[in-house]
Amino acid sequence: MQIAEFQQWVRSTDKDTQWDLLTTLQLLSHLTEEVGELAQSINRVYGYAGEKEKRLANLGRELVDVFWFLVKLANKFDIDLGFEVQNLVRRADGWPIETIEKHRSELIGSLRTLDEELSAAKSRLDLENEAR
Repeated sequence: MQIAEFQQWVRSTDKDTQWDLLTTLQLLSHLTEEVGELAQSINRVYGYAGEKEKRLANLGRELVDVFWFLVKLANKFDIDLGFEVQNLVRRADGWPIETIEKHRSELIGSLRTLDEELSAAKSRLDLENEAR
């Protein structure tokens, strides 16, 4: 299904079920709830040994739930998501190499910081385990 088709399906379904009566703030609240469920699913992918595949399947459902409410918000404001995606692709294709390199450098810096924080946490846990 294409973005425009999905957007029309959501519009039609919302009208039939009266979900189109929700206010913008209610939609934003639902979206926030779904983003929280997505975050919880991501945490569970890494948190439960032996359940990664099951948790990954749920992650897909949560991503679609987030997308569903994003589409509802787009419909509320008559935004053509297909058009906006095309604009994004055009803009991204025109990004200068300097911008791409800057983002890559920032990502590497962030990953180094994350690695340092994780190493410090692991060292602390190792020390606490040795003390027991």
